[in-house]
Amino acid sequence: MPLSGIVLTIGILLGITTLVGIIGNISVCLVVFWNRSMRNQLHLLLVNLAIADVGMSASCMPFAVATVLFHEETIGKPFCYFNGFINTLFAMASVLTICFSVCIPVRLGSATNEQIPH
Repeated sequence: MPLSGIVLTIGILLGITTLVGIIGNISVCLVVFWNRSMRNQLHLLLVNLAIADVGMSASCMPFAVATVLFHEETIGKPFCYFNGFINTLFAMASVLTICFSVCIPVRLGSATNEQIPH
């Protein structure tokens, strides 16, 4: 089945989004790892969110690109269930991290700016 221009464009954009998401979130982790002054509670929650987003990009987006390009299920039923579980896991990790990053500064006030011991 030949690929239409719109389907190919959507597949390419999804692929670029996946790569940008993975590279950008890995760079967030590296910046916090290399910069000791950024190792506080709030930035570690940001790293947790970045790791969850890398997992989501790596587990969800390649199958979305394949589905858009080939118009068929490219994985078996057992792996489809496993992939749904992994996607839900990373999505819940992202949501809970965002909730904690909002609730902790409100509850602790300025305590979130304390440095994590080296």
